[in-house]
Amino acid sequence: AARGNTFVTFVKQQHQKVPDRLLSQIREFMCTIKHELLSYRSDVVEDMVCRAQRKGGPPTKLNDVLEGILVKAVIWPLRSHITKVLHSHDEAEADKLKNSMTVALSKPHEELGINKDLFCGEDMDWSVPVQCLQDMPNHYSPIKKLERLLASVNSIYTIVRDQNLEHTGVPHTMGADEFLPLFIYVLALSGLHTAGQEVMYMQYLLDPPLLIGEPGYYLTTLASSIILLKSLNFDKPQHILPTVGHLQSMLQIHFTDPDMQEIAYKTLPICQNTTTADLLTTLSTKFRLDNIHNYGLYKVEDGQETLLALTECPQFIKNEWFVESLERDINSFFTFHRINR
Repeated sequence: AARGNTFVTFVKQQHQKVPDRLLSQIREFMCTIKHELLSYRSDVVEDMVCRAQRKGGPPTKLNDVLEGILVKAVIWPLRSHITKVLHSHDEAEADKLKNSMTVALSKPHEELGINKDLFCGEDMDWSVPVQCLQDMPNHYSPIKKLERLLASVNSIYTIVRDQNLEHTGVPHTMGADEFLPLFIYVLALSGLHTAGQEVMYMQYLLDPPLLIGEPGYYLTTLASSIILLKSLNFDKPQHILPTVGHLQSMLQIHFTDPDMQEIAYKTLPICQNTTTADLLTTLSTKFRLDNIHNYGLYKVEDGQETLLALTECPQFIKNEWFVESLERDINSFFTFHRINR
């Protein structure tokens, strides 16, 4: 507690105005303290766990208990300071996003790339996912913010599934290419023009393991939605509007394995520095694959297929393709299937 108070005072007096440096500094301190507590378990730490268990609910892991304590001890007293720094840094981009949201809502769904078949009735109520997004700024805990984001995502899937079931008799399961434009529409409906600040808050302050798998996937989806929404140029003809596959935060992959029942191009939100190993972990979660070691990510260049090393970053390769495409026509893409032994 004493070290936490000293750190909070130091941060406030430091007057750090660069958001990523400020948030990285806070997360690094929290990880250091937690590592020390986990390494040298004492009666005090054990008492923390016991108190958490007495509150009821499912069994709580020690890591989660300590994370909750550190969030209250470090982030809570710094919440106003963090918000001020984020707002100062993102004010211009927030205004741009606000304007983009207004324009996007004035356009037909098709111009956002939304599959018209997903709207099976004009009575589709998006209030629940919208309210979940609007509620994110009300929480100082990055975990609570993430929970509201995931609640919004789950609600969108449920609405589309139930509406299609009601009107067609068949439930519809959306892929990433269908979900992303619809999520952008819901984000615009929410009017959350500070969404970029919410993304940065979570990306830097969440416990790093939470950024892997589904939570990290949909956090990247939110970040990608913001980029795409701000990049849409509605003054140009629809056929030259940017597609999600062109964004630096998105990656289009060809799935060719019949075991996954997916043989199509899919667009996934992937960070710039995501390695092949990280991407395979995400794919194993998405397709519920227990034998992910039998699968590989390949790059296909002019018909030549090459297995990517686990340490390679697919986004860097895509950027190289883009530069090369400015000089000549190329036919390059990524594909995911079983490794040829």
